[in-house]
Amino acid sequence: MRATHEDFLAEVRKRYEEQNEQIENVSRLRNYVEHRCEVSNAVRPFCTYKDIGALFGKDHTSIVHYVHEHERLLRWSPDYVQKYASACEIVEDVSDEMMLAPMRHGRRTHVNPRRRIDDIERIIFSLHKLRDSIIEKNFPQK
Repeated sequence: MRATHEDFLAEVRKRYEEQNEQIENVSRLRNYVEHRCEVSNAVRPFCTYKDIGALFGKDHTSIVHYVHEHERLLRWSPDYVQKYASACEIVEDVSDEMMLAPMRHGRRTHVNPRRRIDDIERIIFSLHKLRDSIIEKNFPQK
């Protein structure tokens, strides 16, 4: 029996919440919004906005907003970068287990290898900045 997108999304959410914290669907607190944003952007290549919205009890416009906020959060939130990387790993594992391939959105596939590499490079850059900041604060140079 082939897995449905609903099964895929439910499993991704379950594993994400096991590694992080419960995602509140209705809360507007920043950490919950960022959790929804991280998961939404990680699963986007596999599902429609409507499918993702159903996962969080939202309509598709909320998911479109999360996609637009993604770049800003990648640049300015090291915590977001780490959790997004974790969400991407979970999505990759679950999609492999369920043998789901990315969908085609419109005429081209949404998974762009160049964009994925750019995301990874931004994550690495942000993690280096975070590491340097921790070193500076905890091990000052004499």
